[in-house]
Amino acid sequence: MQVSAQYQLTQSEVRSAYWRIAPFRQTWPYLPALALPVGDIAIGFQVLGRFRADDGFATSLVFGVIIGVVILLRQLSDYARVAVPSAVTVTEDRVMRALPTSMADVEWHRFVKTESVPDLWLLYIAKQSALIIPKRAFTPEQQQEIEALVQR
Repeated sequence: MQVSAQYQLTQSEVRSAYWRIAPFRQTWPYLPALALPVGDIAIGFQVLGRFRADDGFATSLVFGVIIGVVILLRQLSDYARVAVPSAVTVTEDRVMRALPTSMADVEWHRFVKTESVPDLWLLYIAKQSALIIPKRAFTPEQQQEIEALVQR
C-alpha cells in the first residue's frame, strides 16, 4: 500500500491538534490573569510600602496587554509555520511528509503514539510533537487503509 496526498492545514485543524498535542500551550495564556493581581499586591507592599488598588489595576492592565500581544504573535507564528502546503505519502512501513522547508521520513515503529481524532491523524514523534495529517486529504478508501495502520 502507498497513498499520497497534498494539503494545507486550516486554522481550526491546527487549533484542534494543538489542544491535543500540547494542552498546556493553550491554557498558559490564561495563567497571567490569575497570577498578575497576586504579584501586584506583593510588589505594592514591597516597593511602595503600601498597596493602592489603582496601582495594582494599572500594572495588571499594562502587563495583561503586553502578555496578550506576545501570546497572539506566538500563536500566529505557530499557525504560519504549520499551515503551509504539504505533501504526505503513507506506506505500510513509513510516513513521509514534505513541507516547503523540510521533510520528515518516519517509520511507523518510531512514533511514540498515534491518535485518530474525527478530522485528523496525530502521529507523535515525541510527547508534545506530532505530524498532523488531515483526513480530508484522502479518499474514504485511503482513510480506511491509513486508519488500520494508525490503530495497530
